[in-house]
Amino acid sequence: MKPDSDQGRGQEGRYPAADILDVVHEVRRSAIRLSAYRPALAAEKDFLDPAKEANRAANLKDAIKKYKDALAGLDPGQTFAQRQVEYKNRGAAQPSRRAMGKPKPEAALLQMRDFKNKHPNSWQITSA
Repeated sequence: MKPDSDQGRGQEGRYPAADILDVVHEVRRSAIRLSAYRPALAAEKDFLDPAKEANRAANLKDAIKKYKDALAGLDPGQTFAQRQVEYKNRGAAQPSRRAMGKPKPEAALLQMRDFKNKHPNSWQITSA
């Protein structure tokens, strides 16, 4: 859903949390944005693409590495970007995706629980 769309909008500028699929934040340092954050988003997109099934594991590994690099390189005070990258890498999204192919998803579930406890008011809480 595009921000300029009225579809699904509650109050001006607000969307129901269940309608949000993903958020991309502006990372201040262009070096981190270009070398880690945007490549992480692209690798995650490739991971989810059924046409790229043959490279699925490599794309996930690349996304996780790039999200870690982005998290380490964010400037202090980029709270929303930090929370989103943490969600993508450590919180709910990446660990749960890693668990899809593993017989024991307990570690991913514990990481989702930890994310929910650390960020109880985040928009990601619905999917976590």
